[in-house]
Parts: sequence; structure tokens; C-alpha cells
Amino acid sequence: LLNLSGNDALIQWGINLWSKGLDFREERQRAADTGTFVHECIEKYPQELLRPMTMSDKDYDRVTKAISNFANWQTLQKPEYLLREQAFVSENHRYGGTFDALIKLGHNIFIVDYKTSKSISDTVPIQLAAYMNLITEHTQFIITSGMVLHFAHDGKLNIKLYGLHELARAFDAFKAALVVYQFKQGEEISEELIL
Repeated sequence: LLNLSGNDALIQWGINLWSKGLDFREERQRAADTGTFVHECIEKYPQELLRPMTMSDKDYDRVTKAISNFANWQTLQKPEYLLREQAFVSENHRYGGTFDALIKLGHNIFIVDYKTSKSISDTVPIQLAAYMNLITEHTQFIITSGMVLHFAHDGKLNIKLYGLHELARAFDAFKAALVVYQFKQGEEISEELIL
């Protein structure tokens, strides 16, 4: 749904790989596999997962650095996990999603998304807002902020927070994108989305 914008950065990335004699499809798959493994390790933490036999030493080093940084964050912050990898469907807006985690830190409740991409996309608050709406529709939890735990390609952990005002604006953007999606699919547009 959020892939309605252009992919200029992806095109440039492909050109850069080609100039180095690399196949962008293989590199894309390698990056996706590494990111998926980081996600799986975080979801199962503190249980350790076996290294995939096809993973290079460089990629495995990135994974171990990311998990080490995640473990340090866990030790320092001591989050209470309220929900993990939970799927919900919005009957009001006719969409669904599976978010990474809902955590409590002190008196605050955060919707959390783990990212392993090169950078944090400008669509992330829209994604978090959509998840926040799903949680609001299906639970009694009152979310106070959104949080992205971004594991950079060097394994470094970057944390980005999104306030309620930003998430409310992002949910408006999500609803607009959902109207476009439903229109393009030939679906009836949800009454809840009509402005």
C-alpha cells in the first residue's frame, strides 16, 4: 500500500551495483535474507538461532552486532512486552497488518517496528499509525508513542521516536493512501475513509 511513491533510490542502487559488476537481484535477496534473520533473532531473543549455512561471514557479523546492540538496549531499558508479532484486521477501514511489538517503558506504551534497511523510510510513521489504529480497535492499550529500532548495515542500533501528533497526521496520510488503493483495486471505498 505504501509503495505508491517512486523508487528513484532503488534505481540508483541498482546502477551502482551494476557498475561494480554485481547482480542487483542477488544483492537484494542477500540483504533481504540478512534482514529477515535479524528480525527472527530479535523475535526469538534471548534464544539463539543457528546461522544459515548460506550466510556470508560479513553478513553474519552484521547480524551478531545488531543482536548484541539489541541485547544491550534490552538490558538498559528493560521493556515489558505487551504483544509481539500480532496480526489484526480493521473492520472499519478494511486493512490488516502484523506489527513487531507493543512495549511498555515506564508509564509509556510504544508501538515498535524493527527495521534493517539502509535508512528509515519517510513512510515508517504511516506504517506505525496504521498499526496503532489496529491496536486501538482491538485492545484496551493506550499507545503514547511510536518507536523504530533501526539496525543499520554496520549493526548499529538507531532509535527514532514518533509522537501522537505525528502519528495522527500519518494516519490521515494512510487513510488517503488506502482510498487510492481501494479505488485502484476496484473495491468499494470504506465509508470510514470518505472525507
